[in-house]
Amino acid sequence: MNQSLTTLSRCQPLLGTYVSIELSAEIEFDELIRISTIGFEAITSIQDLMSYHDTDSELTRINSKAHITPIELNPHTEKVIDFAIQIAKKTNGIFDPAVAPQLVKQDLLPQHNFSPAPESSWRNIRIQDHHISCSKPTHIDLGGIAKGYAVDHAFSIMRDEFLKFNIKQPHININAGGDLIDSHWKNKRIEIRHPDTGIPYRSIEMTNTAVATSSECYQEKNKHPIINPINSDTLKLNKSISIFSHSCMVSDALTKVYALSPESTIHKEYLAHPIIITGNEKPDEYI
Repeated sequence: MNQSLTTLSRCQPLLGTYVSIELSAEIEFDELIRISTIGFEAITSIQDLMSYHDTDSELTRINSKAHITPIELNPHTEKVIDFAIQIAKKTNGIFDPAVAPQLVKQDLLPQHNFSPAPESSWRNIRIQDHHISCSKPTHIDLGGIAKGYAVDHAFSIMRDEFLKFNIKQPHININAGGDLIDSHWKNKRIEIRHPDTGIPYRSIEMTNTAVATSSECYQEKNKHPIINPINSDTLKLNKSISIFSHSCMVSDALTKVYALSPESTIHKEYLAHPIIITGNEKPDEYI
């Protein structure tokens, strides 16, 4: 007798937001519980490595000591920092993971009593033989791309668990407050919130597995976490930027690029699809 389709939905506070995992497959409910727990544990492990807020994280150790001595990197941390540097190079610094000092000034990140880093920049960072070093004090905030990577990592881990049961096409959906990945993305739609009010006002069809959205409505009032690394100006984002791609990490990074440089064409290199909606647009009706 064939196993009937079983579904599960769970939510936990992680990554500075609420992370929901939805699973559906022809498998016992207890197995869905177990697999979703593995997914949450995978996300937690990335959070523990790359949290700027956590004084015990690997990222904090990098920020406090990498300008003094090389720091050995966990493979996950190395992947994310290497990707961040890759995007920084390709955008000539429009994307810069080392703008943490400006975010500290806005009280968006904790001070941590680090030594001052007025010249914090991606150009200071070197990775060699799985170690990171910085030529001068540099404070890295992986923020959104680490969140995106955590979602991608959990998705991959859970998909591999389903394969152990020879289930090749389970439905896996992870939503982490602006970063979303869905294994059954075709013909699915997502709601875009108005940049000012936060009210859902536009429904758009997904064009790939993963999507990340940046919008002012997701931020605290008078807090502007998007920094122009070229002149250190903060950006009031009066638009909603959604990037569809195969990876939440890619999508999240590109939302920052297109917030500052909407004429960029870097999305083509990553087979990504940007959708930019301004707050001035007046839809026929709210969702």
